[in-house]
Amino acid sequence: MRIESLHDLHGHFPDIDGFWNFEDLAETESKIRNLLPQEAGGWNSKNLEILTQLGRVQGLQGNLSLARATLDQAQKAINQIEGPDRIRPEIRFLLEQGRIFCLSMTPFKAQPFFTQAWTLANDANETFFAIDAALMLSISQPPKSKNEWLQKALALAEKTEKEQGQLWLAQLYTMDGWHSFDFRLFDKALESFQKAFQRPRAANEKNKEIIIRWCVARALRAVGRTEEALDMQQRLLTELTSAATPNGHVFLEVAECLQALQKHQEAKTYFEFAYKELSSDGWYSDNKKNELGRIQTLSKKHY
Repeated sequence: MRIESLHDLHGHFPDIDGFWNFEDLAETESKIRNLLPQEAGGWNSKNLEILTQLGRVQGLQGNLSLARATLDQAQKAINQIEGPDRIRPEIRFLLEQGRIFCLSMTPFKAQPFFTQAWTLANDANETFFAIDAALMLSISQPPKSKNEWLQKALALAEKTEKEQGQLWLAQLYTMDGWHSFDFRLFDKALESFQKAFQRPRAANEKNKEIIIRWCVARALRAVGRTEEALDMQQRLLTELTSAATPNGHVFLEVAECLQALQKHQEAKTYFEFAYKELSSDGWYSDNKKNELGRIQTLSKKHY
């Protein structure tokens, strides 16, 4: 249940606007449009911020040319504003322009926009957006530079007293955990995932909590605490089954834990469930073909 696609990662960004529903982007677009002025030229700082978010939601829905046109409109209107009222909409324009380049699979073109947003947000003490810019620079950088920017974002979120800035911590700790995990620093990864879990979340962030619990359990298996990991994954499985929202990643981890505990026949059933769910996931089937093949083989193995 690691969030690996840029599109899905957006669904875990904090919502300070109050209109984002990443499970229903069409609904979000409708809400945004209702907040925009009905007459041409009625732009102020606040609704220009909202206009940048229209570009963002259009991009996330795959309407990249429309998103570019919206951001061009925003940029022209922002250029007409002078003084402090220009700062926030300009930062948000820079962030969304960069994100469109990332979604267009040209992250190197995004980096100057994120760098400008980082500088402008820091100068203006706009901590939330400075963290956003650092996170996006981490995502868009070559692998050797990713952690440098992730650590800048994390340091800023940890030291700020601004509540909005602190909203990033759960996501940043989770990303930091996966960075450690990739370098086989499993104890450190577990510590980061546990920090993410300890961060307070809103009532509508149940899905984020489930993902973080899955991450904690995955790290527990990695450090050899397999029975604890299995218990956590089975509790997740019970909750998701009760809610009629089966998850292939949870099935897979239950199977891996059972396999590690030498319970091969039980594991086989869960590998079957995992394969069924994950093979129907478009991103997973496109990007994890070898892993899907391994899961299918284990689901058919005779003991």
